[in-house]
Parts: sequence; C-alpha cells; structure tokens
Amino acid sequence: MLEERDVIVVSSVSAIYGMGSPEQYSSMRLPLNVGDKISVADVVRALVDIQYKRNDVAPTRGEFRVRGDTLDLFPSHLADLAWKISFWGDEIEEIWEFDTLTGAKLHRMDRAVVYPNTHYATPMPSVLQAISQIRQDLDERLKYFHDNMKYIEEQRLRERVNFDIEMMESTGTCRGIENYSRYLTGRLPGQPPPTLFEY
Repeated sequence: MLEERDVIVVSSVSAIYGMGSPEQYSSMRLPLNVGDKISVADVVRALVDIQYKRNDVAPTRGEFRVRGDTLDLFPSHLADLAWKISFWGDEIEEIWEFDTLTGAKLHRMDRAVVYPNTHYATPMPSVLQAISQIRQDLDERLKYFHDNMKYIEEQRLRERVNFDIEMMESTGTCRGIENYSRYLTGRLPGQPPPTLFEY
C-alpha cells in the first residue's frame, strides 16, 4: 500500500487491529536497485535491522539466505515468490523474482523495496526512548502491587517486562511487542493506535 498508487485492499476485522506507526514503518524500508553500490554484508545487516532472519537451510517468509555473492530474500508480504539478488563485488548486478517451490526465475526486476518484517519494527533510538518510559511506568505499577500486597503479580510483572526490555535492547524486538506499541509510537495513554486505515 505504501509503494503503489493504485491498490485494492480486501480486509476483514483485521483492518481495525492496532499496528505500528506508518511513518516509522515506511522510514525503515530498504530500497535495492540494480547498480547500487552496496555489499552483501551491508544488505544482511540492513535486513537484520528490519527484523528479517537468516536461514541458509530452508528459508520462508521473513527470512533470507546467502550463497556466495547471491542473496535469496523471502519478503514477508509474498507467499510463494521470492527475490534473488546477485552481487558483483560491492554492487547489485541483478534482481530476479523467482518461484519459491520450483526455484524458476520468473522475471527480472530493476528495483525491489523491502519493508520491515513486522509493523512494530522501530529504529533503535526510538526503542531506547520507549524503554525509559516503560521503566517509569513499570516502577509505578510495581509500587502499586507492592503496596497492595500483590507480591506474586509484582514478581511476574517485573520478570516479564525486564526480560522484554533486555530483548528490545539487544534485538530491537521481543515477543508480544505490540503490547508496547503506545511507547514505541510515542502515543499518550488512551490515544488509539494506528490501524490499516492510517496506512
């Protein structure tokens, strides 16, 4: 939707689900053009930053594999198609769309734009800013549980949130990151999250 001008979206109730900020999501896209001066290692780092995972054995959607000077990318928005990006030194030589089942090359592309693997992908400075606010709210909530002698809830919340914070600091994401979407997008308490309509 962010890349094409004429798009038809068929959506059910998922259109009203809370998602990450469209501005942050689109700012983290990775455009790849034939002739770009960029190395395989730089593309790999950029893909990891937008939550793609490396899988050199049997990659699926949201993953990639590297074989020599070729990178096979399985975009999260494509079910049975993937992109083969060939490098010549530190330059993109070719980009092909191929069938993931047969491996047959379908058509040559001049450009491919890779969007984050999750709508909650957030630049690291925003994550670190969100973490400081999460810690403040956590301290208030832990004090509430402690003052009301809810020690089990206090312990569970402390362990869960601290684990999530550690994951966000090291990888930029965590399981259930949508629970922290208010902090990641900088919304005030009670403000509605962005939905498909904002995109």
